[in-house]
Amino acid sequence: MRRAVVLLAALCALGAAFLLAANIRLGGRAAAFTLEDTESSGSASAAEGLTLSFSASLGGQLYWGAQYSPSDGAFGTEFAYGREIDFSEDNSGGPTYAAEFGAGAFFNGSAADEVEEALFRDLAERADALGRYGEYSETIYLADYYDFYPVDAYSVPTDEREGFAEFFRVPVLPGDSLDISVSDGLPGGYFSSRGMSSNDHTEFLSLRGVSAGGAVYFAFSSGLSPLSDFDFSLIPGGFGIYRLPRDLNTGLPVSAGLECILPLDPAEILSIDLHATPDGELLLAAVRDLSGAVELYVLDAASPGEAGVIPLFDAADSYLSIYFYPDFLVYSYDSELLVLEYSGGGVRPALRVPDPLAQDFDWVYSNTGTSFAWDGERLAIALWKSPHTFSEEDSRAYRNTLEFRLFVLDGSGTLYDSRLSTDLYANNHGLPGVDDISNAACSLAFKEGDT
Repeated sequence: MRRAVVLLAALCALGAAFLLAANIRLGGRAAAFTLEDTESSGSASAAEGLTLSFSASLGGQLYWGAQYSPSDGAFGTEFAYGREIDFSEDNSGGPTYAAEFGAGAFFNGSAADEVEEALFRDLAERADALGRYGEYSETIYLADYYDFYPVDAYSVPTDEREGFAEFFRVPVLPGDSLDISVSDGLPGGYFSSRGMSSNDHTEFLSLRGVSAGGAVYFAFSSGLSPLSDFDFSLIPGGFGIYRLPRDLNTGLPVSAGLECILPLDPAEILSIDLHATPDGELLLAAVRDLSGAVELYVLDAASPGEAGVIPLFDAADSYLSIYFYPDFLVYSYDSELLVLEYSGGGVRPALRVPDPLAQDFDWVYSNTGTSFAWDGERLAIALWKSPHTFSEEDSRAYRNTLEFRLFVLDGSGTLYDSRLSTDLYANNHGLPGVDDISNAACSLAFKEGDT
């Protein structure tokens, strides 16, 4: 035992010495990079109290963190070898549960029923007849096998999926088909791969759900197919927003308590984006109608009754993006940004401004590459990008630049717009183990009390 302890101590000492040597060898040069304001407009004083934090790594070995104050130009860095520094944030607030219908259920393959198993067994046998390396393709029509779309509720416990599918019965539309390919058929019905494609409907109908107030809420999403194409009349309560009054991990039957708590007309709706406030108290449903106008339905997640409705955007042909934070959320739609605050158990519009990136296609909002901050009057936005650059030397594409875009806005519009770049890669290229930039992330914060 003592020998094992001594050996463990020796290994720990060796590991510490290795990390120390690595930091001595790489630290000085590895940490030495700068952030340059390459182009800016407006006044940096508009960003008073704002800090941009970002992180990045080279080759998954050298990690950096940095903090930048736009108002005074202060810039500081930290460095670690083999230990990740991460300033990423989750602002999606998005669905945590899902179920796929039609082709989506086949593609996932985790909830095969007797019909599906028999179908694939028959196809595998036909592929067997072509020999070990044979390949067989066939177009099937779902209506020949199913009355209702097969459902794969893969976020629901396995023994409860049948009850879930029984509740959400959607009749198969005539003509919906799957092109199925089976290769390398072997005796016993085994096949190594199955590639599928569908026509207009079967791949695009799904349920998306969020957890809030001790319950799970679901709403249909149709992707490229209009919701009006489908028949939802066999679902108890019809089409709308559905509530399962429990957490999916409690072990109670899924079908118990499932209900439609907000009936809606699928013939009038293009999409429903379902979210919950970070504290789980409110359910938010951004409903886009056939004209593209968006309204927000707000319900008490613990005891949903009549929904409050907040008009968000006028009619438009646009994509709705949503970014969630503990005290506010940001909607991006049709060249506008809208900030909503959470207060007193409700939400209220707090700022509506033109989107500063409405005509700039070099920078794109995303949940992984964009951060927002709000201090009650100012909205700050940070975006980062690290595009691939092709190297003729070794015919590879590298991420060898790291750039940022920083905005500060208030009710009058854009107060500050800055483009930033680093020499992170240039200063460290050639060090042992250094590859291109990866795992970049950024976050923004106003100093508490600054307005």
